[in-house]
Amino acid sequence: QAAKALYISQPAVSKSIKALESSLGTSLFSRRSKGISLTPEGELFYKHVQTALEALEEGEKLLLKLHSLNAGQINLGVSSTLGTHFLMPLLKSFMERYPHIKLQIINDSTTKTLDLAKKGVLDIVIVSSSNYYDGLSFIPLKKIEDIFVCSPSYYESISSLTLPELCEQASFMFLSKDSVTRLYLETVLANQGISIVPDIVAGDMNFLISCAKLGLGITSVIKDFVSEELATGSLVEIPFTLSPSKRSIDIAYATDTTFSKATSCFIDFLNQELL
Repeated sequence: QAAKALYISQPAVSKSIKALESSLGTSLFSRRSKGISLTPEGELFYKHVQTALEALEEGEKLLLKLHSLNAGQINLGVSSTLGTHFLMPLLKSFMERYPHIKLQIINDSTTKTLDLAKKGVLDIVIVSSSNYYDGLSFIPLKKIEDIFVCSPSYYESISSLTLPELCEQASFMFLSKDSVTRLYLETVLANQGISIVPDIVAGDMNFLISCAKLGLGITSVIKDFVSEELATGSLVEIPFTLSPSKRSIDIAYATDTTFSKATSCFIDFLNQELL
């Protein structure tokens, strides 16, 4: 009966049983004229084998789910600015399309999330930087442009100033020193021979945008993130060219990372949405 169920010959079953009993050094079956049954040792061994086979079956089912994207987890890192203005608008569509993929998100500074990616804690990190880091690889997603903005009323007060006068007399508001955007900004300004000491320093671009709307000064922002404010006129772009080239929003990951099916799916989704 066992041979028939396994689609193999009866001698092959007997040979396998003998080989197993020999390797374990004990009899697993009692053979009688009325049939065959498990020995006490066989009963004990069977319980463990049964548990192992059930675990194997569950593993096979999980892999099938992962392959069909009915399961999976993505460990993602993103800064507050990119999380609010770039990631959130895309997440709803992704979650509707792949409801069974779980997202674990760490919202922290780019420096900290990149460090977690190097350590293998995060699968991917969404960053906005023109700099590259040892041990990390990058997938470009979207070009971005940094601009200076202020309120219409503040612009009226500084519109007649020359560039040197503007840098000296105007109030500027920058992100904190540990921000990669701040590092990029200062590098670009230094290359143009410009040095600016900000009057307001913040850890979040949204705060700086709010301060600019109130007329507290000039701040640097990513143009796409204030498109609505520029359209309605609550913010005005200052003709202050930062750089002839644009930087980009990238996906960063540890160079030796092998993406899971879920992570690869998420990256493909982002690329398709941003076409």
